[in-house]
Amino acid sequence: MLWGPVSDGNPVYADTPFTSNMAAWPFGADETVYESGNRRETGPAFLNRAVADGFPVPSAWRARLHGVRDAPLYERLTMINGLLNGITFVPDKHGEWKHPRVFLALGGDCDCAAVSKYVLSREMGVAARDIRIVGLAIRGRTQLHAVTVVRSGPGKFQVFVLDTLSDGVRSALYADEYTPLVSMNENGVWLHDDRGIIVALVFADPVILEP
Repeated sequence: MLWGPVSDGNPVYADTPFTSNMAAWPFGADETVYESGNRRETGPAFLNRAVADGFPVPSAWRARLHGVRDAPLYERLTMINGLLNGITFVPDKHGEWKHPRVFLALGGDCDCAAVSKYVLSREMGVAARDIRIVGLAIRGRTQLHAVTVVRSGPGKFQVFVLDTLSDGVRSALYADEYTPLVSMNENGVWLHDDRGIIVALVFADPVILEP
């Protein structure tokens, strides 16, 4: 689970229209910058630290990652998604974001996996401007979920979704069961839905477990 109940036990996304309107996704025209007012968000600062630390690649993964380092983006992301989806799923109750070293050692849930996919993608050549961790709603589910999304570049780009629910990397254009609410990278936090402001209060300042 990501973050737990949002408001009086009632999910803020219960009546959200589900769409693949790309303007509502990260990097789209409808996103807005989230301003908390106190500028003490720990999420972006944590991502900066984790990226600076470098991803602790297990020895068993090194040859496989090296083999796709110069491959097209989709192939690199598919490898990253599949490897990290193999880490033990461990649910939490407090919206914890685990440093990749902690996640690899102890396992974690969707938001912890999204952090590690973010950091490893950065290690594999994705620029900070082209990647986000996204908090979203899924049609038919009553819990919030986290994924990592990567755009293929500026201009006419694609948005790829790295999700713990599938080892395959999907285009956001066809992920019509998802409604993005809030997203984050090393540089800030963005809103994608009016109800995302409630989620962002926690998303911008997660509980962090570092080594």
